[in-house]
Amino acid sequence: MLLGAVLLPILYFAVQLALAPTFPNYDFMTDAASLLGSDQSPHAAVFNTVAFLAAPAASPARSVCSLP
Repeated sequence: MLLGAVLLPILYFAVQLALAPTFPNYDFMTDAASLLGSDQSPHAAVFNTVAFLAAPAASPARSVCSLP
């Protein structure tokens, strides 16, 4: 569980850093990260695949954080 909580932010920011240079005029300050996975992005499949594969890593971390 803890590994997922550690890896998720690393994957999230790493994919943004890797794909941002491929997206014309992408700005971290004004554009949402999901824009990198939209139909306007030249490498949307990469972003969406990483997001899809990272989802199971987020699930255990989310369940620990939502204790009553």
